[in-house]
Amino acid sequence: MQSETGNSISELRVDGGAVQRLGEVVTVAGHAPAFDRVAHVVADLAPADDVAVARALLRQADAPIERHPHHHLRVHELLRLAAHLPDARIGMLPDLGCAVDDMAQEPPLVGAEPRTVKYRYPWIDPLAFGSGKHPALYFGSQVLFRSTNDGNTWTLASGDLSGSKPHARDCPNAQNSLEGAKACGFGVIFTIDPSTTDPDTIWVGTDDGQVQVTHDGGKHWDNVTPKAMPLWARIDAISTSPRHPDTTYVAVDTHRLGAFHPLLFRTTDGGRYWHKITRGIPSDQYTTSITVDPEQAGLVYAGTNHGVFVSYDQGGLWHPLGRDLPTTSVRGLIVHGNNLIATTMGRGFWALYDVTPLRQAAAVSNRVPAHLFKPAVAIRMRNDHNRDTPPQPSVPLAHNPPTGAVIDYWLRKPARGPVVVTVRDAHGTVVRRFASNAKAENLPADRYFEAVWAGKRAPGPATGAGMHRLVWNLREPRPAAITYHYSISAVFPGDTPLVPQGELALPGRYTVSLSVDGKTYSAPLTVKMDPRVTYAMKDMEANVAMYHRLTTDLEKAVAAYHASGAYVAKLHHEGGHAGLVKQLEAWRSGGEGSLKSVTGELDTLAAKLEMTDAAPTQGQREVYAEYGKKLDTLLAKWQQEKAQH
Repeated sequence: MQSETGNSISELRVDGGAVQRLGEVVTVAGHAPAFDRVAHVVADLAPADDVAVARALLRQADAPIERHPHHHLRVHELLRLAAHLPDARIGMLPDLGCAVDDMAQEPPLVGAEPRTVKYRYPWIDPLAFGSGKHPALYFGSQVLFRSTNDGNTWTLASGDLSGSKPHARDCPNAQNSLEGAKACGFGVIFTIDPSTTDPDTIWVGTDDGQVQVTHDGGKHWDNVTPKAMPLWARIDAISTSPRHPDTTYVAVDTHRLGAFHPLLFRTTDGGRYWHKITRGIPSDQYTTSITVDPEQAGLVYAGTNHGVFVSYDQGGLWHPLGRDLPTTSVRGLIVHGNNLIATTMGRGFWALYDVTPLRQAAAVSNRVPAHLFKPAVAIRMRNDHNRDTPPQPSVPLAHNPPTGAVIDYWLRKPARGPVVVTVRDAHGTVVRRFASNAKAENLPADRYFEAVWAGKRAPGPATGAGMHRLVWNLREPRPAAITYHYSISAVFPGDTPLVPQGELALPGRYTVSLSVDGKTYSAPLTVKMDPRVTYAMKDMEANVAMYHRLTTDLEKAVAAYHASGAYVAKLHHEGGHAGLVKQLEAWRSGGEGSLKSVTGELDTLAAKLEMTDAAPTQGQREVYAEYGKKLDTLLAKWQQEKAQH
């Protein structure tokens, strides 16, 4: 597929089970998945379920993500720390290196002759958590350290895993040759990859080109370095498939050797045989990272000094995955939940939110006119109702990821007619409908801030050829109102909601359908509660039931308000109805007790109900009963007036 700027994103086709290139160029619209800058995330994390961790790390409701200086750890190490240390904050990690140095009883020395120091340390400290109920923490020098108490004390989990030779000679002059430097121990561990399924399996890569693995927790190590590995090639990343433990990928950086070209290896037998897998990556880019998708077999992501690539066939063929990612060195990649996260050399953190379409790429064929991807599970989350004072526009902020159900679809050719996306509940009732030919919302509202804080409203379904993304915020249609209001807490840039917004859909099973050019495609959608929220379904149903009654009343009230306004204008034009006009204007908008006033009170009640999952309070029920009666009386007068004239 081609981006709208002409940069290839991915080319995929299913043919006999093999992923091949599409035979045509498909334009990707602006709503397709794209990298967003995260820059830096400050979030309290707890070792709860993965959904909660993902929410805390990547989906901070609508609180803006701020940029701050970050620790010198790679992104996969940051995430593993965050997921296991209850007190960890990204960007404010505990100084675990001090604990290592204390154990080593010496400060780390940079550039020292290897035989003069006990432990040798790399410029960037490799740090990783293992798997299991009580995961160990691993740290590397030329040996691998293990801690089972979050870095307070350490034990050795290996001997020297570099290419060092115990009886090497002429080491003071070892730097005169690459082989001599390797033998004399200038190499150190550069990457650590503990297995996610077996706590005793750990892969290690060094900066002098060694790949080592243990399957018994470090008691025995096997050197499984590929035969084609260049001397002093740096092992930047290792990633093992959680579905196939014998399948491992290695990303090798050779630019220090003056070799600016990609080098990736794959083994499917635990390291006995290796295959070079670089087809599709430009020959003038060198590789810096690699990671396996934990959900989809064969799906692999790789980073180079220029960007990100994706392969759908275990690295057999790579495709650029840049989109909005700037040309930059991608030093680390990790898949967290449904998000691909990248850390770069000097350009901050970036995230490709929701890689569901990539996981389902094998289902797309250019023989069909359209394809609707099965959406990932949508988490039912609410906006933060207690925001701090918003930062000024001059403060650098990153955009938040989309909140709600992310609906991706692909069109082979531009649609001849309107494109319609419909969401139905388990009973087949339409919950939300989006149409490409629907008129844009033009809601009456008094904006108390600059327009840039309001932003643009979400567009409807796109009709062009290629990939498209539509985000349903899980809200039902917005109820009618005479005047809408912006939240008192503005969010920059362009995320300040108008209220009432519409009730959040209940958790459960839904069906999404895509209708285009006379054909309909359907996919299931599951909506789940925010895992941090305790709720009772009966209370939520009671809340929704009152909200729906309010919505019906508001539709009648707003319709009567606009119809009476047109009627008053007609009377003004005709003349001779001064008394009636005065009476109608008082009934319509003459202050407390008027139709506008009563409707406003009911709109306020609707906005309060949609802020919570609790059952309506007694006070809310009384307010609804009181103003519901007032509305009935006002509408009866209007019906009487219409009947008389």
